[in-house]
Formats: sequence, structure tokens, C-alpha cells
Amino acid sequence: MLVALAVLLATPGWALDPRQPLRELHHQRWTELEGGPAEVVSIAQTPDGFLWLATGSGLVRFDGQRFLRVNLFPDQPTRGQGLSHVLAMADGSLWLGLRTGSLAVHRLADGTLRRYGKEEGLIGNRVIAFAHDDAGAVWGLTFAGLLRFDGQRWHKQRDEVGYPHDDGFSLYRLGDGRLAVNSVDGGVYLRPAAGGAFQRQTGQPRTAQQTFEADGTHWVWQQDGLLRRLPPGAHEDRWRLPASSMGNLRSDGRGNLWATDHATGLRRVRHLPGAAAGTATEVEAFSARQGLSSDAVLDLFVDRDGDLWVGTLRGLDHFSRPGVHPAPAPWDTLGPALAPSAGAGVCLISPWAQPACVTAAGDVRPQPGWPGDNGGSAVARDRQGQVWFGGQMGLWPAQPGNASQRIPWPGAPGTALPLFSFAFGPDDSLWAAVGAAGVLQRQGGRWLPRDERLPAGTAVAVAVDEAGATWIAQAEGRVLRLRGDELRRFDLPAGRVGTLQLAAGQVWVGGEFGLVAISGDQLRPVPPVDGRPLGLVMGIVRTADGSLWLNEAEGVVQVDAASLRRWLADPAAPLAGRRRGREDGLPGTLPPTRPSPSMVLADDGRLWITRTAALYWLDPQQPLPAVRPSAPVVDELQAAGRRWPLAGTGGRPVGPTVLPAGTTQLRIAYGAANLQAPDRTRYRHRLVGLESDWQPPDSRREASYTNLPPGDYVFELESGTDDPAWQASGRTTLPLRITPALHQTAAFQAGMGLAALLAGWGLWRAATRRALQRMRHRLQVQQAERERIARDLHDHLLQGTTALTLQVQASVDTLPDDHPARQRLALALDRADDALRETRARVEGLRAHADGRALLPALQVAVAEVVGGTTAQPVVAVRSSGEPRPLWPWATAELYEVALEALRNALAHAQARHITLLLHFAPDALHLTVRDDGRGLPADLDLAQGRPGHFGLRNIRERAALLRAVPVWRAAEGGGTELWLRVDAARAYAPQPRRWRWPLRRSPDRHAEAGAGEL
Repeated sequence: MLVALAVLLATPGWALDPRQPLRELHHQRWTELEGGPAEVVSIAQTPDGFLWLATGSGLVRFDGQRFLRVNLFPDQPTRGQGLSHVLAMADGSLWLGLRTGSLAVHRLADGTLRRYGKEEGLIGNRVIAFAHDDAGAVWGLTFAGLLRFDGQRWHKQRDEVGYPHDDGFSLYRLGDGRLAVNSVDGGVYLRPAAGGAFQRQTGQPRTAQQTFEADGTHWVWQQDGLLRRLPPGAHEDRWRLPASSMGNLRSDGRGNLWATDHATGLRRVRHLPGAAAGTATEVEAFSARQGLSSDAVLDLFVDRDGDLWVGTLRGLDHFSRPGVHPAPAPWDTLGPALAPSAGAGVCLISPWAQPACVTAAGDVRPQPGWPGDNGGSAVARDRQGQVWFGGQMGLWPAQPGNASQRIPWPGAPGTALPLFSFAFGPDDSLWAAVGAAGVLQRQGGRWLPRDERLPAGTAVAVAVDEAGATWIAQAEGRVLRLRGDELRRFDLPAGRVGTLQLAAGQVWVGGEFGLVAISGDQLRPVPPVDGRPLGLVMGIVRTADGSLWLNEAEGVVQVDAASLRRWLADPAAPLAGRRRGREDGLPGTLPPTRPSPSMVLADDGRLWITRTAALYWLDPQQPLPAVRPSAPVVDELQAAGRRWPLAGTGGRPVGPTVLPAGTTQLRIAYGAANLQAPDRTRYRHRLVGLESDWQPPDSRREASYTNLPPGDYVFELESGTDDPAWQASGRTTLPLRITPALHQTAAFQAGMGLAALLAGWGLWRAATRRALQRMRHRLQVQQAERERIARDLHDHLLQGTTALTLQVQASVDTLPDDHPARQRLALALDRADDALRETRARVEGLRAHADGRALLPALQVAVAEVVGGTTAQPVVAVRSSGEPRPLWPWATAELYEVALEALRNALAHAQARHITLLLHFAPDALHLTVRDDGRGLPADLDLAQGRPGHFGLRNIRERAALLRAVPVWRAAEGGGTELWLRVDAARAYAPQPRRWRWPLRRSPDRHAEAGAGEL
């Protein structure tokens, strides 16, 4: 299958270095087993960073972690979507050529699809390739020839543009903006970037594959395998490649030429400036044997970061500049211990392999003379630069060296000790940590007796500083400093000790507790780096620039030099740094064998690291590329049991964002492009209208919401990295509206609320009516009892007493006027008459207000009688205000007694000159006010109980309670006392027939006082 070639518009700053071997590049692949697509025939990248793959089954978007298939024909489910080419434009749109039929699809940045076929001038059975010129015009090559798009239609281009053919082999754009067309007859036609006609270049064999570089260098790959480089005005260079079915040529302008075919995979020709051409070392191969997804390579693409993407028959491959390089190892072993060798590289040893020295260039020097078949456990370099290997049987020097310098352990010949670590002092002393046997010291060519000052313990690491102090780490969780006669002990946090290293005046101890620093006599735990706590630390190196490098459980941690200096000066200062892990080419974890040391700085400045997977090195001075993801996009909205398709580039909904009534759940899928470090991408989101705070950043790529009420919402989404200090790379918003159902509308809820209020009001009315009926019944019973008592008093007591007084009067009349008993009997008869009048008044009081219509006149009469019987007769006014209304009989009786009792209290205790009784008929209540200008209430008076032996206040309170009212005594304006009592209308007013009132008729002034009078 013929595949179009493309060259980037500009050479990326991070292009792959041709000096770096192909095997050292970081390689990733995705086949169908990893969720990737098959048959990737064309690759493009939009400005937002996403890769777009034209595959045999359709269009696929890739963000570095997830593949998203895009449906180009949602209205035609059975329509084939296989593609032949994809071209990305600067505005984010895509041109897509369909594999079957004369059809091209222009996918706009917002996801809108526009189709062009024969009716729009697109002729030919299939689109071979697209390209665009500097003016933004789109060109296409089909089996019918060269076409140009004018914004509305496609037009055939032939002799008028200098291309005299009705077919073509490939169409592509050069890095300098020129367009190139390879004709079937072997010709190459170039169109200047400024425009104009195509010009034919030097003819080549019809079967050759050709490409040009921006400087005019012409590459030709012939079918016999001969690869020719024709620089302008220079001698031709030639390479011999295996003869096969040719595929693509791609030059990135930085010394890398990539050649592919459909059978043998990928090849790179490194044409370094000044290097001799044609040598076999300049040609490298990478095929399925080395991990390529397939040997049938269909397309090559260099992204804006300079990484190479390879589309194959079975998947997608990615080659990038590694942050960490795998190093050559003489054997496949687990966790070797390391020491820098002289010049460059490191020497290493493992418990299961013989020692060796290696370099980054791949040189491996086995070290002869090691006794036995087993390896060793530690390696170190003395002050003269000699590397020593150590194991159970002692120490041996590395080559070149004198094998006779072998140092056995003290004791009988053949003594074996478990060596963990050893170090050399500035005075040529040797210290060895040998586990439970403690620490051994060698001076002047002999082993010294054990230092009894050292506490018993399992020694696992040892180091000697420039001042001659010896530092010993024990597995029991302590570090010992032996300096002359002084022994100082430092207790470590809980956890296994992994390593102890000296750097720039500090002692660093790593282990399961992370990392601690000992400076002077202070031990300080190292805080989290960028907010992430340190795990198990097995290697520590401080480079010349002051950075601290740690071989940690999850990768290699670089602590920034400036932040480290700030922390050493101020323990409260945070630590900043970077991590290198799997995405940087550093897989695996820390070796379980605890090699000592597991990370060293070589003499050439490279940092060497031991991991379980392999041995690696990196350049500490090489900066890492930026890993900021693109702005996020919303890929899918699922609600109401269906999916609402969204555009992959713009994140705008194709369908409406108005969701149907009854929607209560949402699932929103999203993503962001991060081809460099997709595992570090983080997202945070919130649904405005439901939540005000952002959800904590995490790596999840979807958000779900349940129990959503109807309303307007805005889904806000931000992308960033796993840095603790959140810094958004971009934000996307998606407005949503959930339509309310009928029962969720405001009008319906208002109606239901009104209905509930009416129902509640009806229930309240019914309950009130029942309460009133019960109260009326009780008051009617009470009134009937009063009337019965009145009748009994009248029929028995009054009649009997009257008859008795008449009989006594008759007897008195028979007595002579001067009879001594006559005067006494006459006085007794006067008192009996007074008692009869009082009793008649009481009986009249029991009956007088039964009709409830004469409260005010009754009060006026009663007031006159009460005031008339006093010696100090104050001015008493009885008034009413508002529109008088008939009262319930029981209300009349109780109010009558309350008013008279209040009047009597005022006459007896207040010494008032003026007393006012006011009845105010308000619409909602009847108000009774008794006000005097007397001396007021005593300060010690208990209004709830009254004075001992007095019952006036208690009677008022009890009678008011019968009317569900509470009397209030308060100081009157200008002095004196005021009693105020409010009785609800339902308990005071008797019902009256409603009368029609004209709407314009004015109501009487309810606040005008009526029936006023003074006594």
C-alpha cells in the first residue's frame, strides 16, 4: 500500500539525537492487546497536541494513554470508515481520505463533518494523500491525478500547474514549505513555497522512493536496496540496505533518515556532519524482534516534540529521547553494587555473577581473578582511585591492578563473613560492615581488634568522612559516629536502613523511613519532595551543582539544589524536585538484595542506577522536556440512558446540551493530550450549580453525578500534572440544562404549595372549629350552671330570706317604739336588706350578660355602682373603639368580671385620680385595657401569684385563661398601671350574618372611639 510522506513545518528542538543509538531510545508500542488500533496507515497531530490516526477501520484519536474512535458517519451505521490518509491543519481541522469511493471528509475543529465527493469535484477512486501550501490551500492526490480545493470544490490540476500526469505516487510538504509530488514514472515535482508551478527534478528509476530535505538534499532509495544521498553541489553518499518492498523515507533535518518497508521493519541512517558515509555502523535496524509492533511499517511521523511515531500493520510505536538510558551489562543479574571506575563507566558486582566494568558506550571488561563461581556483595574505590570488589571471602582489586593485593578477612584461612559495605579513610584505613559481626577496621596492612566502645548490633553500612570520622549504620535503627575517642549515637526513625552516604558536609541515611540528614549533631528527617513523601531509599548522590539524587522505590528523585540549600538553612522550607520513572525509561523497582551502593556518579558526570529490571545511566545535566498536558476536552456525555456525542477537539456537543426531563444522572468522559508523560496527567472538575469547590486532582478520566435536580449547570474541567502546587494547563467548560418534568416546574410546585397551604389552612380551620365547639360547649355548660345557681338562689335563698325579713318586720312592728329590742331588730333588718340587694346583684350578674350584647352598658352601670360606694371617687371613663360586634355570652361574662376586678384593684390600691376602661373591637381580636394614673405596681409584687391572702390578680389570670388569653400588666405612660388583655376574634366574637357592601363604600373608622362616657 502506498502511503504519503510528510515533513514537519519546523525542526523540533527535541528531535532525536542521531548520536544516540537506536537501542537506547525509549520505545513504547500499542497493539490490539494493549487497546491500540491496527493498520495505522497515516498519522497527524493537531495544534492541541492530540495524535490522529487514519486506520483501516476509521479515525482514532490518541492522547498518549487512551485511544478514542471517532464515528465519521453517525447517520450511516453500516458505512465503511476505513481511511487512506489524514492531514492536520493549523486551525485544528482534519482532512480525511476514505479508502473506498471518491470521498473526502473535512472535520472541523468543533467536530462538524463536511463531505466532498464527485459532485464537489473529487475524482478518482481513492485519496492517496493531502498536503497544504503556505497560503493555506489544500492539495490532494488521487488515482486520477492532482487536485486543489478552493474552499468550496475540488479542481483537477495538470499542465497549468506544471504537473503533466493523471496519476501520482505520493504527495507531501517539505520542511521549507515546498510541495513535492512523486510521479509514477519516477519523477519528482517540486512547487516553491511562494507559489507558482511545479518543476520536475532529476529523473530517477521508476521504482525508486525519493524525498527532499529543506537544504535541497535529495534522497533516493532504489528497489535493489541502494540508498543514495545527493546533497546539492557535493559528492554523492551511498548505503546498501536489504532489498525489499520499499515503503517510506523520512528525514528530520537533524541527521536522522528513517527508512521503512512492508517486511523488515524500521531502519535509521545516521548521517552525522563530517562522518564518513557508507559505513555499516551508520545503519541501524529495529524490527519485531526488538519489540516493534510489526515489521510491516505503513507510516512515519515526527511530532512537535521531535518524537518518532511509527504506524504498522498491527499497531502504533513511539520512539522518544529517553531521560534514562539502559546500560550494557555483562550478565543478566539482579541488583549489582556499583562504584565509579577510572575515567568513565562503573564497576559492578552481584552475589550471583563475576565482577565486571562497563561504559555507557557498551564496552564491557570482565574482571578476572575473582575466587570461586559466586559473585560479591559490595564494591568501593579507595583514595588512590583503585576499585575493590568485596564478598564473603574478602576484598580483591579490580583490573588493572595487582591480584596479589587480595585482602582476606581476619581469622583462620577461608573465613567467610557477610559483607554489606566497606569504605576507605583518608589515612589509608579500611572499614567493613559485616552484619552481626559488627565493624572491622584495618590499618597499616593488618586488622585491628574490635573496638569495644561500639555497641553490639548488625552493621549494614559504613563511611569515612574527610575529617577521619567513621560513620556506621546499624540495622537496629541507629547511626554511630566514631571520631577519635568520641562516640556519638543518633537514633533513626523506625524502618530498615538501606544506605549511608557522605556529601557536602552532611551525612545522608536512607531506608524504609525515607531519608534523614545528619548535620553537625542534629538529625533531621527529610520532608516530602513536591508534596510526595519519600519511600524506600537505597541510593544517594549529590552532584556538583548541589542537586541531591535518590534511588527510591518509585524511581529516581532529583531534589532541586536551590530548594535543598533553603531547607538546610530552614527546616520548615519545602523541597522541590523532579522524578524519573517508567515514562522516562526507568522501569522496575529497587533490588531486594540491597546492593551497596546502588547509585554512583561516574567520573564523566553520568549517574548510574541499579534497578531490578536492569542497569541504567542518565546525564544529570540533561534537562527533561516539559510534560504539561494540553487543555482538556470533553469526549462523551452520557445521560438519560443514551450517549450524547461530543467533538474530540473542541469538546463542544454535537447534539443539544438540553437534557430531557427526568435526567438525574450524568457521566462525563474527558481527556487531555500528554504524549511525553501521560501517567503524570491529572484532572480536577466541578459542576457549577451543584458544587462550589473543585474536586481534588486525580488521574480519573470521567466524572459521575447522581440525584441531580433540574436546572442550569456548567461542568468545568482543568488539566495539569501531579505537581502538588496545582497549575492548570487549560480549562474547558460544558454548559448543561436539565429540563424539569411537569411536577418539577415552578408553576406546578407553586400550585402544589398553594394547595398544601389551602389544605393546611382547611385542617387548621377544622381543628380550630372543633376546639371552639369544645370551648363553647364548656362555656355553655358553665353558663347553664350559672343560670341554675341563679335560679336556685332566687327561688330558695332570696324568697326564703325575703319571707323571713317580712316576718321579722311584722314582729318588729308589734313592739313599742321605745322597746329596747326594736332598735336592734331594725338594724338587723337593714343589714338583711343590704344582703338581699347584694345577693340580687350577684344573681343578676349571673344572668345579665348571657346574651353577650350589652357588655359596654353593663360595665357602665357596674362602674357607677362600684365607684359610688367609695369615699375617694376618681374619674372613671368607659370607652370603646372600632366597629362593635356581638360577643359570645361566656366571653361577655368573663370580660365583665375581669374589668370589674381590675377596677376594684385600682380603687383599692392605686390611689388613682383617673381610671380608663377601653374596649377595642379589632378585626382579629378584642382588646380590653384598664389604665390608671396611680402609684403603679410595687417592685416586689409577684404578678403570677399576687399578694398572700389576695386573689384579685389570680382571678383575672384564671378568667383570662378560660378565653385562651394572657393578661399583661405594664407601666402606663405618664405613671400608673395598665392592664392589657387580647382575646382572639374566634373566642370573643359571635358569628353575625354577612351583609353586602358596595366596593366603593368606605368602611367606618374602626379606630374611632364610640360609646365613651365618664362617671
